[in-house]
Amino acid sequence: MANLFSWSDSYSVGIPEIDEQHKKFFVLLNNLGEAMSSGVGKEAVDNTLAGVVNYTVVHFSYEESQMAKCSYPGYLQHKKLHDEFAAHAKELLANARASKSVVSIEVMLALRTWLLDHILKADKLYAPCINRQKAA
Repeated sequence: MANLFSWSDSYSVGIPEIDEQHKKFFVLLNNLGEAMSSGVGKEAVDNTLAGVVNYTVVHFSYEESQMAKCSYPGYLQHKKLHDEFAAHAKELLANARASKSVVSIEVMLALRTWLLDHILKADKLYAPCINRQKAA
């Protein structure tokens, strides 16, 4: 399976550390797609999905720490989005592990859609606050 998507500068929030973390999501999701299409087996696909889910915790924690440092006024709303997605992603993983079937392309596309929508809308909103704080 070809990469579902590639990094584009249009996804950049202008914060190198966060852009690098977002790029890692692209790699993880492309790895998931590759595992799904290569026939490596359900356990390998589930483990790859677990890597995506686990990385959300690391990334969200970093973003939230940066938003808190700059006193981002939308912090609570943004954290709520993170919490909702993290719960949904954990549920997807639990369902995948409980099922005899492999993760579906619909799950993969839902993760991709959420990530792109979140970066392009919610994450771009906090960038000015974090950049101001870093410049101070």
